[in-house]
Order: sequence, then structure tokens, then C-alpha cells
Amino acid sequence: MNQSKYSLYHANKVQEPGTLLRCRRSDRLALVLTNSYEEKKGTGTSWSNRYVDLQWLTSGEKEQELLVNVNNCFDIVQ
Repeated sequence: MNQSKYSLYHANKVQEPGTLLRCRRSDRLALVLTNSYEEKKGTGTSWSNRYVDLQWLTSGEKEQELLVNVNNCFDIVQ
């Protein structure tokens, strides 16, 4: 699989509920809970960001993560 096909596959897969991800910084595993969604946060901004809800497998803690961070900081567990 060439780099552009891999990048497109990765970008789509990290948005699918049920995908298992490994954080590159901490080596912890997380499960994708939701499809990516758009949300505007804060005041005075017209920009919105795309988010994904994740759940850490070790602690059960749930968190909302920017989609761009998920694409750049997580690997898909095969």
C-alpha cells in the first residue's frame, strides 16, 4: 500500500467506532466510541473543529480528542 492510500485509510479508520488505537506517546490503548463530529468551542470564534470520543482501555476514562490529534498521534492496532 503506497503512502497516500495508507494515509487515506488511516484518516478514515480512526473515525470508525470500534477501532482500536495505540497512543504513540504513552503506548496506551484506546477504543473509538463515535464517528467524528463537528463542534464549536469557546467564544468569539467562527471556527469549528472535528472531534472523536475515545475510551482508554486501562482506566475506562472517556475523553474527547481533536480528530487531527488522533490522526497524528495514534496508530491503528491490527
